[in-house]
Amino acid sequence: MRILLITDGIYPYQMGGMQKHSYYLAKYLAKNKMDVCVAHCRDAKDQSREEEHPAFENFNLDFIDFRSFVFPSCGNLPGHYIKENKLYSKAIFEGLKKQIDNYDIIYAQGFTAYEFIRQSKKGKLKVPIVSNLHGLEMFQRAPSPKVKLTHLLLRRITKFVSTQSDYVFSFGGEIKRINSELGISAEKIFESPIGIEEDWLTDGITDQNSSVRNFVFVGRAERRKGTIELRSALLNLLDNGRHPFHFHFVGPVPEEEKISDPSITYYGLIRDENRIKEILKICDVMVCPSYSEGMPTVIMEAMASGLALIATDVGAVNEQVSNNGWLLKNSSTTTIQDAMIEAITLPSAELKLMKSASLSKVKKHFVWDDVVKHKIACLQDMISNTGNP
Repeated sequence: MRILLITDGIYPYQMGGMQKHSYYLAKYLAKNKMDVCVAHCRDAKDQSREEEHPAFENFNLDFIDFRSFVFPSCGNLPGHYIKENKLYSKAIFEGLKKQIDNYDIIYAQGFTAYEFIRQSKKGKLKVPIVSNLHGLEMFQRAPSPKVKLTHLLLRRITKFVSTQSDYVFSFGGEIKRINSELGISAEKIFESPIGIEEDWLTDGITDQNSSVRNFVFVGRAERRKGTIELRSALLNLLDNGRHPFHFHFVGPVPEEEKISDPSITYYGLIRDENRIKEILKICDVMVCPSYSEGMPTVIMEAMASGLALIATDVGAVNEQVSNNGWLLKNSSTTTIQDAMIEAITLPSAELKLMKSASLSKVKKHFVWDDVVKHKIACLQDMISNTGNP
């Protein structure tokens, strides 16, 4: 199978859930001897070869061809991001159009399918297109009027890409409902989760210091991640003083948003996965109080590290959280605080059962070696259904 994988960034050149998904997807498709061309963006000044980057040293490079493009900048006026994505998609199409017919399928992350769909509608492209828009956050709850406006601006291009692609990948959960409401027929929707590498799996659940529960948040301090409400919940718990805990923040947090207290540790942005693994393994519970999500990679990493979870029921999070933590109905300060108190006061034996359930669940459903086999089967079905060889 010959696959053109288009993404608006790939780890480690770009950080984020979609970027990590693109990285592992490319890695495991190539591992299974699928021919993959990865079209991604990076700094124009970076002239290094991807094949020489340490992050790709374990890739089966005989089956991967990297093509990098510059993501355009159109200023900061409303709608600039949509314009940038359209220009980026067009640049990739123009750069690869002479070889597009060599591929059996085009796998497009985010909005990158835009120009390819336009050309397909004109009859200039015969290769089937499958889009993966991950969380469809613009159709989920917005945490503020400003974010709501951004969501409204993004809905038109999102609906175009989703409904006009030949197929879409969905993570399930709430995302499945959104796809259906957009008018995408069931036969065009293929459910496939993200995955985690086997070397993330911890050897077993260790008993932490039962007198102090360790919580962790991994990610950017952006509005949709619920970090404002999380900060308020932490301040309330610290003021109360009856429930000792320690909270670990991994990711960039503005100085003005940090809490000065010995019970809170800020690590900043960490790119080294081994260091992240070390931090997760000293923790008991991951907190992910987002207003909108797809299927968070950080939750998968926490599960593989044997952590219980506190997360809001958004996107496909309910595919990850069941008997292994607390699935929150919303991202309010009170809801987060109450769940943390329950986690702090839960007997150690019961918490250990939750942590074990996380590890068991990820082993059974979300290891990349198994996830990619299902993904390849889906892609083969798509190709067969559209009559490509």
